[in-house]
Amino acid sequence: MSTKIILKNMLKEIIPYIEGRWILSDGGLLGLIRNKDLLDYDDDLDLYLYPGTIINLPDDHPTLGMCEYYMEKKIYRKNEKKFKPNPWLEYLSYLRCTPETKGMNRPQLFKYAKSRYGEEYIKPEFSQPYIDIFKLKDEGNGTFTIDFWTKFLNHHYKLDELQNPQKNTDLGYNVYLPNNPMAVLERLYGSDWRIEKKDFKYNNGMK
Repeated sequence: MSTKIILKNMLKEIIPYIEGRWILSDGGLLGLIRNKDLLDYDDDLDLYLYPGTIINLPDDHPTLGMCEYYMEKKIYRKNEKKFKPNPWLEYLSYLRCTPETKGMNRPQLFKYAKSRYGEEYIKPEFSQPYIDIFKLKDEGNGTFTIDFWTKFLNHHYKLDELQNPQKNTDLGYNVYLPNNPMAVLERLYGSDWRIEKKDFKYNNGMK
């Protein structure tokens, strides 16, 4: 079974357990707007929960599990081989998004990371592909952000993009997308977001 089909099934399975409002964004949004389908090369989806929204997934769910992992939660399939990323690189990726490392160059970041790695490292307990779950924070100025992603300055959502999310049925079930999705995609991926870029990476400002 392809990764894309697995992600489609996982998303369909988790939606009934979401209590409150949410949107699909990032690569999932890009695929639905550009291709009317998920991207063939994506190995995850990104769900953003509005303030107050929760996912009430029971611990004894037969196929899906949920765990904390640095700045998000992961929805994954149980009884599958655990994902084994490079733990040091995963930790560095997390630190690059935190306020404490703002302005650090690479040597400074490495020194800072070494002093904290032993206490803060989180062992991955999820399988791949997975669904990332992020909580949106109301900044009170008409924008919503994720607490940790302070360096990705364009990674925010405006109030009018969240007030009336678009209902999309391209996957065969209801998925909610931010209003004015093309403006969101341009902010996330640049003005050439319509061009396929399989190796796209967010600019985290590292020197």
